[in-house]
Amino acid sequence: MTTRFNLDPTIPKVVIIAVLIFIEGIAIPAYTITTQGRMPDGIECLGFLLTATIQTVTYLLTFMQTGATEPKKT
Repeated sequence: MTTRFNLDPTIPKVVIIAVLIFIEGIAIPAYTITTQGRMPDGIECLGFLLTATIQTVTYLLTFMQTGATEPKKT
């Protein structure tokens, strides 16, 4: 049994992972603050949201394709 990388993932798989990355971007810092015995304020919540958005967009940009094509070899 060998392990291979699937370099052509399906759309549902990409979407599921993007959602998990977004949730992780909010949940981990929120958990860190709540374990300190306090609730995050509005600025911190905005920071969580922006961080999660940046992480998700960066992940999704990995799959973006442009209209450029490879030059044909002659």
